[in-house]
Amino acid sequence: MKRKIPDPLLVFVLAALLFLFACQSAPPAASPAATATPAPATVPPPAAAPVPVPTEPAVSINVDSLKMFSHNTGRFSVNYPPNWEIFPQENGVIVLDPSGKAGYTVVFSDVAQKYTTDQLEQYLIGFLAQNFGGGENQFKALGLEQRSDGSVVAQFSTRNPQSGAFINQATASQTDTIVFIVYTSALEEQWEQARPILQKLAQTLKPLDTSPGKTAPTPTPTPPVWGLIGPNSKEFGFLFASDWEITEQSDNRVVVNSADGEMVFSAENRVWPGADSNPAAATEAALAEIENLKSTYADLQ
Repeated sequence: MKRKIPDPLLVFVLAALLFLFACQSAPPAASPAATATPAPATVPPPAAAPVPVPTEPAVSINVDSLKMFSHNTGRFSVNYPPNWEIFPQENGVIVLDPSGKAGYTVVFSDVAQKYTTDQLEQYLIGFLAQNFGGGENQFKALGLEQRSDGSVVAQFSTRNPQSGAFINQATASQTDTIVFIVYTSALEEQWEQARPILQKLAQTLKPLDTSPGKTAPTPTPTPPVWGLIGPNSKEFGFLFASDWEITEQSDNRVVVNSADGEMVFSAENRVWPGADSNPAAATEAALAEIENLKSTYADLQ
């Protein structure tokens, strides 16, 4: 039977445990017989001892009895606990603790150049933004550090609606033109105990064949530079990205288009009759501009 392979990014699914507790009640005390003398005070039965709530065992492995995984491209090898599950990927491997409380992932990419530490940091930030930037992950940055060995380490938290909060650490390093990212993760309440174990596992990463050509180069895109643009009259201005195109610029109007042509932004300063006394002047001007745009863009709604 084929198992469903998870997405290339580490995804944890925790099993929900339901604990049922049986409560014992003391038998009712017998009613005293009627008598002329006062009945002695009834001593309540001792309270039942609280039932201990079972807790999940902490992440624990024997780091001295590890197996080795070698990627089929020959790019790297990494060690893993024998009872953990491995999921080879085209550009790395995912390793999961059977309980779903912890795991780590190795991802590699040929960027076709040797990065400085600052460039490697930008690459890691882009990786995290692309893979964890969605609102459903509730991404929260916790720290970013450039280390003396040239690697860059980022810590952040995420939250899964089914599994809860996770603490994560991503370490980026480079050998020749190959960037390796080792991503470790554990449930928030398990992180302090699991972190040294995960770090030992991450440190078993061994780059092997780092010659170019085994994977398609993925150079880091150059981020756009933000500048100020406005009409020739310089009566107003706004920020726009350098990869947008200025398609119109006059004394009172400026229009810019996105690089992919999917978005258009325009701003205009015009004299409108009665603007100083008519409260509806702005609305009238906006409606007139919409009609003007409809004549230019047939699919405008």
